[in-house]
Amino acid sequence: MSEELKVGIQVLQFICMFGLALYTFISNRRVAKDAEVQEVKHRVTVIEERVKNIPTHQTIAEMMGDIKAVRAELKGIHSELERLKVDVNRVNDYLLHNK
Repeated sequence: MSEELKVGIQVLQFICMFGLALYTFISNRRVAKDAEVQEVKHRVTVIEERVKNIPTHQTIAEMMGDIKAVRAELKGIHSELERLKVDVNRVNDYLLHNK
């Protein structure tokens, strides 16, 4: 009977150790999944923050209109500077040749 008792205790010990190993494996997998879920949540939060700061189509269209207006103003300034350049050259020629 003592042999049967030893075998029974060994079987019971094996079953307990197997159950403990299985529980540890499952709980570690769950912790790993929770860590992955937290990482994904963090990444999604970061992406959402970046998306909030992206300009809309309407904002881009408004900026394009503003850029066109600035371009037109620069063309006007350029033509005025060309006329001013001609006038300055005339004054310069007059001063060089007549004085």
